Amino acid sequence: MGRDKPLIWDGTDADRQPSLGQHLMQVRAWLSAQAGGDWVAAWSAWTVEVTR
Repeated sequence: MGRDKPLIWDGTDADRQPSLGQHLMQVRAWLSAQAGGDWVAAWSAWTVEVTR
């Protein structure tokens, strides 16, 4: 029971270099705070390729 601590990733690998390759993308944002507010979220339907 309970909530896990949120994980935040800055896009780098263990060597602090850009993490290249395929990733799934998730975006979350707080929407319309003046009208009561709510969370909105989106996930990539396919993998996203990160290249230099």
